[in-house]
Amino acid sequence: MSDEREEVKEIDLMELIGFCWKRKWHFIIPMAIAAVLLVAFCIISIKMEPEKSPLPNKYTSTAKLLVRETSSTSGMSSSLSSLASLGGISLGGAFSSSNGTLITTIAETNAFKDNIIKEFDLINKFKIKENVKANSRKALGKVLSIKLDEDTSVLSVSYTDINPEFAQLVSAYAVKLLVEQFYAVSEDDASINLKNYQEAMDASFQKIVQYQKDIQNLEQSVSNSSATSIPSIMFDVQMKRLELEAEETIYANFRGQHELLQIQMQNKPTTIKILQDAEIPDIKSGPSRAIICIIGELIVFVFCFALTFLKLYNSMKQKEEITTKEII
Repeated sequence: MSDEREEVKEIDLMELIGFCWKRKWHFIIPMAIAAVLLVAFCIISIKMEPEKSPLPNKYTSTAKLLVRETSSTSGMSSSLSSLASLGGISLGGAFSSSNGTLITTIAETNAFKDNIIKEFDLINKFKIKENVKANSRKALGKVLSIKLDEDTSVLSVSYTDINPEFAQLVSAYAVKLLVEQFYAVSEDDASINLKNYQEAMDASFQKIVQYQKDIQNLEQSVSNSSATSIPSIMFDVQMKRLELEAEETIYANFRGQHELLQIQMQNKPTTIKILQDAEIPDIKSGPSRAIICIIGELIVFVFCFALTFLKLYNSMKQKEEITTKEII
């Protein structure tokens, strides 16, 4: 019984193949017409101006940045550690900041996108009329790609456009803007500490100058003072000198930390390093017209096969109905 079913299935399959072969021109003619139309469409899309072409060539300009991870102390803890060192106390503690995560987060912010949109007037370029902000950001996201390779810490910034020169300009500006906003948001902790030390040095130096003036004024006042007031003046001079010595110690400490940090910063590698500048592409990145033609041909073939199968099915159904009537 199973052999009979397999034989019927084989006969049905062979019948389908034979039926398709008899109607091979039902496949060849539509597919040939589709091929001609697809090729003509591709040629016309190339010949037309990119702005008017339904399928223009697109060019992608890509820049690559190396994003190094840093480990450093915060500005506040650094200031406290410098003050604590006066008492012989060493304050440690460092935190690791994921620069790669931060820079990709910056790239997702509306402020970053809006700066690019405003710089190149992308609202008019994208011809956006409604919901200008939301739609322009969405349109920018389709042509601007910013991806971080976590294994190599390399950030790729790419922009795709029908104009290769424009693609290069936007990609280069996006890199510049990313770097600027990255350092603005996460200003290197060493730089912050350096500013804190410089401010502390300036304040300490002003106190030293003031103490020196006070001592000088007190010493000059001795010649014009009575004998009874001289001991009190000399006591004040001694106290001012003690304060001066303490302030000079504080100043020396801040200055030493400042100079040490400067040396460390000179030996420290830059957090973001541009590995590849955005260039004007001379080879299109898309679209692949050959793949479009192949997909189009496959769609036509499947459509023709479906019609042929339906015809065979209807033919077999009609034969079955005629056989049933004859039996009755």
